[in-house]
Amino acid sequence: FGHARGDDALRQVAARLRRAARPSDTVARLAGDEFGILVADLPERSDAESIAKRALAAVHEPILFEDAAPLLTASIGIAHFPREGLDADKLMHLADLAMYEAKHDGGDGIVTFDEPMAARASRVAVARQRLARAMREDAFELHYQPMTDLRNGRHFASEALLRWNRDGEVVSASDFVPMAESNGQIRQLGRLVLDMLAEDLRTAPVLPADFKVAVNLSVPELADPAVIETLTVGELAAFIEGLTIEVTEGVMLTDHVGAIGNLRQLREAGATIALDDFGAGFANVEALAGLRPDLIKVDRAFIHRAGRGDTSGVAFLQAARAIGEAIGAQVLAEGIETPNELEVVTEMGISLGQGHYLGGTTRTIAA
Repeated sequence: FGHARGDDALRQVAARLRRAARPSDTVARLAGDEFGILVADLPERSDAESIAKRALAAVHEPILFEDAAPLLTASIGIAHFPREGLDADKLMHLADLAMYEAKHDGGDGIVTFDEPMAARASRVAVARQRLARAMREDAFELHYQPMTDLRNGRHFASEALLRWNRDGEVVSASDFVPMAESNGQIRQLGRLVLDMLAEDLRTAPVLPADFKVAVNLSVPELADPAVIETLTVGELAAFIEGLTIEVTEGVMLTDHVGAIGNLRQLREAGATIALDDFGAGFANVEALAGLRPDLIKVDRAFIHRAGRGDTSGVAFLQAARAIGEAIGAQVLAEGIETPNELEVVTEMGISLGQGHYLGGTTRTIAA
């Protein structure tokens, strides 16, 4: 609604919070969209939550504009004196931790600080510092897993997978990427991946003309102009027609116009678009058709179910193949790890596969 409407909304929220608090309480705006209430002389600890509930209800009332009435939500954290802290800085810090816990729990709720919360926050802080140090010290490398044409065994593409060499242990991306996403390090990590990919492509032997190298991009990365510049006019521009950009169903559920527009730009520049982990999200067929992926990668969970004889897994493979045919996309089965899984995938008419049974990861792009 623009900055002026935003300021108006803040003024309305401030007035409502003053009404929700008692006359003896102090209400203050702490930062852009953060407010604090200093509540003194409480007969019972539970009374603080009662005031927080009134504040939350006040925020839920529609914001009144002349031509619209948007709804807001809030996350509220509570810390008590003297049990949790004896000075203002400590109490503010712990209330802040509780507020972020409320956000982590899905938002629009109230959380009171407890000691396990501090321990979790400490672990997150240590993990963040360790990940930052690993990026500074070049402790990451790319491994490549082949994608296979099941009809002839041909290795037609490789997926670049990030690995962390942590004290001699090779750590999979699934163990640290969610943490990087939650603490704001995912864009920095994504740029590191693109830098390493550009170097590997420059030094690789000449690849077949139809060979593809796949790289995963999150929604924040797709919305990052620096990432798109690297792919279209920067270090990777010379390889763009040999790149497959893998995105998850989350890109279809986001309202981030920049991410969708940038994905179109990558397609126009010559990149292939793949939908990764198909079935793990909630995208509908209409949204899928609008994305127009060249490749649909069925989530490994359905492959494992089908391999165990689970009829729901088999049915989903049949549906995925039909959807692929309907929108003109190839279909690939991810995570093939056993002969049974390979057999059922081929029986379902899916001709492309990927997984440890077909080939593990290596440091070279093409075997």
